[in-house]
Amino acid sequence: MNWPPYAALENAWVRLEPIDQAHRAGLRLAADDEELWRFYPDRGDGQYFDAFFDLRYQLARAGTWQAYTVIRRSDGKIVGQTCFLAIVPDHLRLEIGGTWYCASAQASAINPAAKLLMFETAFASGARRVELKTDALNARSRAAIAKLGAKEEGIFRAHMSMWDGHVRDTVYFSLLCTEWPSARAMLLRRLECP
Repeated sequence: MNWPPYAALENAWVRLEPIDQAHRAGLRLAADDEELWRFYPDRGDGQYFDAFFDLRYQLARAGTWQAYTVIRRSDGKIVGQTCFLAIVPDHLRLEIGGTWYCASAQASAINPAAKLLMFETAFASGARRVELKTDALNARSRAAIAKLGAKEEGIFRAHMSMWDGHVRDTVYFSLLCTEWPSARAMLLRRLECP
């Protein structure tokens, strides 16, 4: 099943393209920063990149995930990745996750612009609930998710084993279709859109 539709998404700030082998080199460059992977379940830098890329490519080809390469429109540079995962059409829910950005894209319009596209696609496709999650220790990510308008729901204790042996407590957030209009307006104000 291809729900929501898995196709390129674009606005004034970013273009999200379904992961493709043509993205490998650009994603490798963007991912080559060990600090990016501090709170991530697996690593995508250096020697770990090919296995990291191959897994997401295979999951996308199998229809389990929809992995997107994030391209900054201002310069055409690949700056990261974001995904739809935990896709459950029968219950009209999915997760936006697997998100990471190189340092030059962090604390910029890239994340709100990409999330705007992802939320718009999910809710236009009939999603009732969109989930997001992060490591409880990742204060920056928690703040970024809250700024999207998502509501913190709770912590799954000892939820995941991380690549460095750390056992992660995971904070869950969600945004419901009924909350999307006000969250959308807030995102557009952040991006200074009409």
